[in-house]
Amino acid sequence: MPALYLNTGRDTDQVVGRPKASDAVGAALRGVFECPALPDDMAHLLRRIDGK
Repeated sequence: MPALYLNTGRDTDQVVGRPKASDAVGAALRGVFECPALPDDMAHLLRRIDGK
């Protein structure tokens, strides 16, 4: 799983990655809330983070 390292300007960087498949809360909430369509640039960024 690719990770994205964010430089926060603090002493440490933060690592952002996709949730684990075993994340029960995330799995339970997936698709529960209606989500407006993503703008093309945001969808492109998310595909890059996912490595697709």
